[in-house]
Amino acid sequence: MRNKKYFNVENLTEIHTLYINYDELLNMIIDEERKNIDYSRIGLMYKKLRINLSHIMYKKVIKKTYGNKGAKYFVDLKTFNTKNSKIIDDLIKMLCQHNICNQVKNINYIKNIISSVLYFISWINEQSKDYPITLEEGINCFIEYKIYLRSLIKNNLIVSTTAHFRSVWALKLLEISVNDNEGIISKDINVIKGKEIKNNDFSITTKSQKEFEYVFAFYYNFFNQISDFLLEKKSYPYSISLPRGPATIIPSFKAKVIPSYQEYGSNNIAIDHFDGHILNDDEIELITSELKGKKRWSKKSTIKVARNKLLILLSKVNEQFNHEYRLSLSKRAMDAWYMIMLAITGINESSLGKLKWNNEFYIVRDEYNFLAIKSRANNKKVFFKIRKGFKKAFEKFLKLREFALNGYSCEYLFFGGYSKNSKIVQNQIQGSRATEIYKTFLSIDNKLPHILSRDFRKDYGNDFSKTKGLIVASIALQHNLSTHLKYYSGETNQEKAKQIENFFASVHTTVTNDINKDIPKTAAGNCDCIEELTPEIIEQNVEIEPECMDQKSCLWCVHYKIHNNEEDIRKLMSVKYIVTEISLSRAENKEHYKKVINPWLNRIETICKEMISLDSNSKLLINKIWKEVKYEGKLTSYWLRWLDLLDELGVLK
Repeated sequence: MRNKKYFNVENLTEIHTLYINYDELLNMIIDEERKNIDYSRIGLMYKKLRINLSHIMYKKVIKKTYGNKGAKYFVDLKTFNTKNSKIIDDLIKMLCQHNICNQVKNINYIKNIISSVLYFISWINEQSKDYPITLEEGINCFIEYKIYLRSLIKNNLIVSTTAHFRSVWALKLLEISVNDNEGIISKDINVIKGKEIKNNDFSITTKSQKEFEYVFAFYYNFFNQISDFLLEKKSYPYSISLPRGPATIIPSFKAKVIPSYQEYGSNNIAIDHFDGHILNDDEIELITSELKGKKRWSKKSTIKVARNKLLILLSKVNEQFNHEYRLSLSKRAMDAWYMIMLAITGINESSLGKLKWNNEFYIVRDEYNFLAIKSRANNKKVFFKIRKGFKKAFEKFLKLREFALNGYSCEYLFFGGYSKNSKIVQNQIQGSRATEIYKTFLSIDNKLPHILSRDFRKDYGNDFSKTKGLIVASIALQHNLSTHLKYYSGETNQEKAKQIENFFASVHTTVTNDINKDIPKTAAGNCDCIEELTPEIIEQNVEIEPECMDQKSCLWCVHYKIHNNEEDIRKLMSVKYIVTEISLSRAENKEHYKKVINPWLNRIETICKEMISLDSNSKLLINKIWKEVKYEGKLTSYWLRWLDLLDELGVLK
């Protein structure tokens, strides 16, 4: 939407807004009384808030601001589009579904939410796009919008927190628009993170393998030993072993764990923190032996008073195996398992926090030594994979979860609180739960490495890339789709471009003007291997072997065909863009970058030259599409998803 004072509004009509109360407008939309709504001049009124919505209905709009007096909208009446009433309806439904007006007390915050949605709608109009109404349209639209917001961040036009806020509310509107009740859009596509990830041009800072091993050992040992303590009904105080040394569990509302390797307060002085036993009189005498006079007597007295209080508390807690203190402790163990799940599944945190659950699930053996966990909760399919070796640990977690619920239920796999107060918490919804969990565990180990969801996913993908290959890594990262044409490549930034070096090949008979509708389409073009997918390298001296599950490698297969038309050229230019972006962020230096990227560029350039030799008009079309892909982010749907995955893994600049 244009917002310049000097724009000419002579041939435009001013909108005289009719503001309708939020509750009244909501009821009219829900009751389908839209005939009583004048969308040509509709506005939203909530308390002191007044927002014009009618400008959404027009393609040509000019907004003129008048300082503190507000703004006026001038429109071309001929550009009125009745279909856009759905956008206004969806906006109101979104506010209702998330209970914004009732829960949010800050009027300015509500205004910012609506402004973010209007900004998104304005972007759709500027791109000459139709408002998404199908799931596929919604997915593609959200990915393109994310790319656009990222470009604004890179050019220092907005900060990452603004981009995060805008992406959150764009996603919520799209979920209403395409009726995405199961959260399919957000399953694989995250909103933009609120904090920028700073890195060098040719490298991305990664955690060491020792750090990953330490973090995993910490969370796993904590979860495993606390679970045994609770499920086997053991008594307080209880000693556990952690990577830095032993620690003792004492009954407390905050589920205190006292490490032997850090300083501890006076409330815990009646316990030996190395093995967890309660100090006897002889040990108290020994501890205070170096003190003299009143100081010695005072110290002994303090320890004995603390011991007596602890013994009284233990007599209560150790007889009640569902005591509130034990339930509180179970939540800390569940938090540790939450971090383990991030490490062993490769699932993104926004998906993990919102996994719905019930106890009607089943585990099946899957390929590559995975176990597939399948369930259905509230008519929503739940699916994720864990490595085979963690089956018993997962079953232990489910028992711990049942213990924490204490006879109550919760529709989500993870939750905040316990017993009757079990419910999903805000940081789960926002995908920031791991950050809070990490902070709480610093009290137990103040040297615990700062490793969160993104770090786990990068390490997970890298691990499987090296041991099982990229296809398995992509499956492990839960980006596997229904057919081989929809698989993402699971390449990671640690694997320094080994798969795209030292090869070059000629075109053969790749380019064709004859469109054969019988040959299957691929993400990079087409494939003439109709009966059975059997990749075959174009020349023996080419080091990279084509793999049907890695769509970009099709360029080096004898079965690869590309039509000299806009659809296939956009596929090829999308591959060029993806390869360029990956290589830039993964190369060790500029020389390595050239070595990596040149074979790809030469191969694509050779294909383009053959297109031009068959039809000279192709040159203009190729240049036009490349500019759209490079500067406007107009990649094909498949490669847009790929781009989002790479961004999620931290591969892109």
